[in-house]
Amino acid sequence: DDDDDEDDDDEKRESDNAAAGTASVDQLEDLFCICRTPYNEDRFYVGCDLCDQWYHGECIAMTPEQAESIESYHCQKCLDKSAASAAATASPLDKARQRGGKQKRKRQRT
Repeated sequence: DDDDDEDDDDEKRESDNAAAGTASVDQLEDLFCICRTPYNEDRFYVGCDLCDQWYHGECIAMTPEQAESIESYHCQKCLDKSAASAAATASPLDKARQRGGKQKRKRQRT
């Protein structure tokens, strides 16, 4: 049966990937945090309110008490994206202010 052959092929690929130290797409989706490890119910996690990824408290230097005291959490990856986006859309005056310099104005001749 063709379906059985496809299932056997999938199992062999997963076995080969495991032996080679690579993960299948399904396995990669089940990895969490910046340390890319599987879910562990014994560990404390914090969820990013922008990308919905989950991070171990100890990996992001946050205690359960600290997590309770914040309204939202944005992971470093999302913060970096936001900063890059803001920099790309900033006006020349905003960019000059960020550098600490003053924006020169062109004088119009009258």
